Amino acid sequence: MGIDKLLRKNFYEEEIICDYKVTELRKRIWSRELEILVEFDRICKENDLKYYITYGTLLGAVRHKGFIPWDDDVDVEMFRPDYERAKAIMQSELKPPFCWQDMYTILEDPNVGDDVAVKLHPFAKIMNVETAAIELSDMPVSVKQGIYIDIFPLDDAKDDIGFSAEMLELQKEVYYTIFAENELKRQLSQEHPQTVIPYEDLWKLMEMPLIERFRMFENLAKTYAGKSTLVHNKFYEIKKSFPSFKREWYDEITTLPIEGIDFMAAGEYDKILRNIWPDYMTPVVYGGHDVSVFDPDRSYREYLKK
Repeated sequence: MGIDKLLRKNFYEEEIICDYKVTELRKRIWSRELEILVEFDRICKENDLKYYITYGTLLGAVRHKGFIPWDDDVDVEMFRPDYERAKAIMQSELKPPFCWQDMYTILEDPNVGDDVAVKLHPFAKIMNVETAAIELSDMPVSVKQGIYIDIFPLDDAKDDIGFSAEMLELQKEVYYTIFAENELKRQLSQEHPQTVIPYEDLWKLMEMPLIERFRMFENLAKTYAGKSTLVHNKFYEIKKSFPSFKREWYDEITTLPIEGIDFMAAGEYDKILRNIWPDYMTPVVYGGHDVSVFDPDRSYREYLKK
């Protein structure tokens, strides 16, 4: 079913929401993202995969029953076991123009070198390759940059019971060999660096192919899956962007509407939101994401080839 049939009749009309002008272009970008999310939701339900809308997408669903007016992306998360299953299922079942993209699909591209890691992220995207959401203008055309939704793996977080500070530091050091290699080398060049992984082993690790380092990082996450009372997206836990979340907040699943379409959410979504933004029902305008080209009608290929 086309996304337009699921949206309200006047969805694409420009309007003012919370004193912010939502343009017709932004509405068309949202519709492309919803189109992806509807397909993702369908495949998840057919394969007994659980997901949760999260971060700004969850906030928008609760506060606006749609998108945050000034937001321009969609975030979902899945516990690590479902995320690992989704890797294979989505790549098998997604049909053009949709595709699954993660670190592996990018790094397996012969046109991509190991030096691109600092521009990448340890989570996946599902995108529409007939659209454009260009974040990396210096990447080869073979690296797809269509309008997307972000899919975050939800992993065990430090609680000092099932997941210790040392375990987190171990993951962090492997993460740095991938996404902050130069900074890590600088630290290791100082006298008596304090590391969990032996000094010599860290240097050897940085000599490994990047894709193997990332595989090691994900294997550590899989090894510790399900042992902690707290959970987090590793990307944000390592960056200390948000506090961790109680695993029990995700025990029950509910649904919340985004522009009249229901999607999965954690049962204790209020606690999750207050953990990030204590006064989340009070709107605060912020800038969009670092996307140089947003086009719901033309492929990223047309822009990058120029």
